[in-house]
Amino acid sequence: MDRIFHPTVAASPPAVDAHPSSGFPTAGNPLSGTPATVLTPWIVHQLIEELRGLVVAGGLVPDKASTVQVLAALRAMFAGGMQAFASAGSSNFTVPAGIVSIEALVIGGGGAGGASGTTGQAGAGGHGGGMAAGRYAVTPAQVLAVTVGAGGTPTSTNGGAGGSSSLGALLSATGGGGGLGGDGGAATQSGSAGTGTGGQLNITGGIGGPTGSASYTASVGAAGPAARGGLAAGGFSTPVLFSTSDPGRGHGAGGNGASGGSALLGGAGAPGLVLVRW
Repeated sequence: MDRIFHPTVAASPPAVDAHPSSGFPTAGNPLSGTPATVLTPWIVHQLIEELRGLVVAGGLVPDKASTVQVLAALRAMFAGGMQAFASAGSSNFTVPAGIVSIEALVIGGGGAGGASGTTGQAGAGGHGGGMAAGRYAVTPAQVLAVTVGAGGTPTSTNGGAGGSSSLGALLSATGGGGGLGGDGGAATQSGSAGTGTGGQLNITGGIGGPTGSASYTASVGAAGPAARGGLAAGGFSTPVLFSTSDPGRGHGAGGNGASGGSALLGGAGAPGLVLVRW
């Protein structure tokens, strides 16, 4: 589908038809003196340019020898698809041919859980990463930078914070803060959960569980779901030893605080996520 290739064509587009009123075509009637509708150069130009524009929007190069490009362009534009970036790091997303809008979701990395104190008190759970989601106008072949935030790294004291995730300049979500290390005192927590920006929907991540109370032998609870904080359970009268490196489970989840012994590391935070649909 392309413009007219013929020795009779003009070098520039025709003028817009000047007649002030619109209507519908007719074959005319010689008996009543009604003339048949004239297919003017402007009408032909309009039809060709509309269809040719659709071919180009579909990511195709107009080809005068093809009669199936309009159909191919429609299939490219409405086929739909999805691409997920689930590993921490940087990459790119290239808008497919024919796509002029996308839906995107980003989740920041989860914070790591805090280490247990020197007297064996539980560390706090890491905070969950923020989340943002929305729909955005794009152009075919546009390249958007993708960053997936890493999960927080455990240390011998407070857990490390999670990294931020983003898709170009469209939307982003910060990572969750790390959990406070066990301090042998009353239940406490520090830091904050991640937040989303740039979306039509922006959500703050879950808060990690506080450190264990001095009156209990604390144990590690199961890690929270996506964008939720890790746990630092307490309330067991009998010591229970769980894995001291129980990580966040689900994108953006905070790692659990450590317990069951002195100076044990908390769980790592889960990495974030960037998800694009078209």
